[in-house]
Amino acid sequence: MKKFVKVLASLAVATTIAGQSVSASAVSISESPTYKVQAYDYETAPFGEKLIAVKKDGKWGFMNVSGKMAIKATYDRTYNFSNGLAAVKKNGKWGFINKNGKEVIKPQFTTTAKQFENGYVAAKKGSKWGLISKTGKAVVPFNYQEVGEYGDGLVNVKQGNKYGYVNLKNQMVIKPQYQYAIQFTEGLAGVLDFKGNVGTINKAGKTIIPVKYKDFYNYENGYAVMQDAKGLYGVVNKAGKVVVPFKYDSMTVQGNGIVGYTKDTKNGIDSGYLNIKTGKEAFSMTPTNSDLMPFTDGLAFYSAMGTGVIQYVYTTAGKKIKLKNKYTQVMYFNNGYALGAVDYSMKKFKVLKKN
Repeated sequence: MKKFVKVLASLAVATTIAGQSVSASAVSISESPTYKVQAYDYETAPFGEKLIAVKKDGKWGFMNVSGKMAIKATYDRTYNFSNGLAAVKKNGKWGFINKNGKEVIKPQFTTTAKQFENGYVAAKKGSKWGLISKTGKAVVPFNYQEVGEYGDGLVNVKQGNKYGYVNLKNQMVIKPQYQYAIQFTEGLAGVLDFKGNVGTINKAGKTIIPVKYKDFYNYENGYAVMQDAKGLYGVVNKAGKVVVPFKYDSMTVQGNGIVGYTKDTKNGIDSGYLNIKTGKEAFSMTPTNSDLMPFTDGLAFYSAMGTGVIQYVYTTAGKKIKLKNKYTQVMYFNNGYALGAVDYSMKKFKVLKKN
């Protein structure tokens, strides 16, 4: 779920749910007592392995969904688990540990990408980037200005201030020629030319969708959200056919087969969710206080206009559940768990569980 402009689509941040159980349409959500920490990792997906990186007593470690420290806080910084490993920083260098807290890749890197993707992660030694496997072996040598995320057999690299793609043998498959390029998913990748326009290419470097758009979210299940030259959002399939017209002022990344939208009208703001394949309305809703949250695990959080906090959650059937508590920020559901901050400093949170 990547968004262009060199940034991961922001799936997190807003707020969450209540101290007791609420149910609607066979869905119930329970929340934990309030846990206090100095900070927690809201930059990567929460509870990738039912653990979350937290800071306590000046150091970082990992808390489980029951609020207990599963891996002692001894690190200068940590990021959440993915592919069974988590990035940790100690004595100024980055390495990786497993869920038992065992050092799998010793700290040796200047910095790393935050999480493994499809079994590989970008890492930096000195001033150059490469790509390493889960054993710490460099499969793409540390020769590049930047290295992105591996997908579909290729990884985007920056060389001579231009982006192209290499394979795991470090063979240049698509020569550097773009201002920016992102990960391949489903055989296609978004590329940005030096005029600031976005399109897609296939693994042979052939242009599939003309480079004429302004933004692009990675393909999922054959569809991608894009932004046109007028700044409006729509959805295209892998052949470039428009399946949802470009008439929306904002869109979320897709999740559970639907995508959220907002649209300015003469009477105010319309908002709701569309079927990603047909463009038909899944359900509408009252205007939101901010951009909609995408669906994950069949649920999406919602902030009512004028409240300043999130106190509702929607199911994919359009059932709106009012939450009993108010939250300042929320991290989306992942593997049945979400995280909600109950203060603006993000030092107090509750664990939310989908039942």
